[in-house]
Amino acid sequence: MSEKISLYVADAVSNPIDQNDYMDFSNWNGEAYDVSKKIKTSELEEYLNGVLKTYYNEDGALPGHRTVDMSGFRAIWNDGNIILQSQLLDAGYSLWNTLSQERGSFRHDVGLDSGELSLANASGQFFLASDGNVTIKSSALGNSLVLRTSLNVDWLTGNDNCTLTLANPFNLQSNLILGTSTFKGGITFNSGNGALSSTIYDRDDGTHNQGLTLRSRNNVFEFLDSSNSTGTAELRTGVLSKVRSISGDVIRPLIINGGVSANDVTDGIIMNTVDNLNVQTQRLQIEAMAGVVNAYFSNINGLGINKIPTSALDIGMPTEDASFVDAGSTSATEQDWIEVQVGGNTGYVRVFATK
Repeated sequence: MSEKISLYVADAVSNPIDQNDYMDFSNWNGEAYDVSKKIKTSELEEYLNGVLKTYYNEDGALPGHRTVDMSGFRAIWNDGNIILQSQLLDAGYSLWNTLSQERGSFRHDVGLDSGELSLANASGQFFLASDGNVTIKSSALGNSLVLRTSLNVDWLTGNDNCTLTLANPFNLQSNLILGTSTFKGGITFNSGNGALSSTIYDRDDGTHNQGLTLRSRNNVFEFLDSSNSTGTAELRTGVLSKVRSISGDVIRPLIINGGVSANDVTDGIIMNTVDNLNVQTQRLQIEAMAGVVNAYFSNINGLGINKIPTSALDIGMPTEDASFVDAGSTSATEQDWIEVQVGGNTGYVRVFATK
């Protein structure tokens, strides 16, 4: 043992250390070094594992910041933060199941220079937030988006049928449905009427597919004004078609206004009906003009009063009940008459004050 250790020929490279190798220690008896003693490397390993403090089996504090460089990224412990820093590769935290399959991750995407949060299950990824975009995907047929109240009641759901449903948690009914079916997309409203609902949709299924379609749960469409009543609500549109009837309000006159100014001479009220050639033809016109207003029928075969006409003008009442009043006279005299033209000939009917 007199040879210096530095002069030993054998080393750990040419002769690797084995667990059964012996090492030489000078023994300390508490006051001085005593005789040397031998110890196996396996015994030393067991001793060190028992007395050295590690962060795997004991709490402890790092004496300072720590940086561990690894292939493509580094891990940093700094001021209470644990940092994973990308260098060449994506770096982050990964959550694995017992089969070492990733079920979640939070990492830095080097290519996008963006944080990325991902969740997955056995069917694949169902949530991804990256670069300002959020993707939620159902892993099986059903709801891919569910928002619930504190009472664990669904109030907003989105499913694989591309339908978004806003529910009423108080009556457990669907208040609002946004979505599509095979041939239509629309909005369904339900304020608590069970299976009855109102819908706005655009469809292409061969029925009611001329544009935007409204469906009322009780066949009524009500327009309200700013005071929440129908009294002054105004509907503005260019054409109303396929109207079957118009009904007035209770104890109210039905008013039809034609023209918006005194200069709309020919823009008062015009009524057309379709002829035998399926052409809309004017039948009645009431002009709109200050001072002088004309009203006339046109393109009609006969006008009947109190009967179906059999001539151009057919009055269905007794002669003595017929009355022609000259609005410019206060009373009739023998000098008053009614001018009549028949077949280009002019005649006169005298008016007498008494029968």
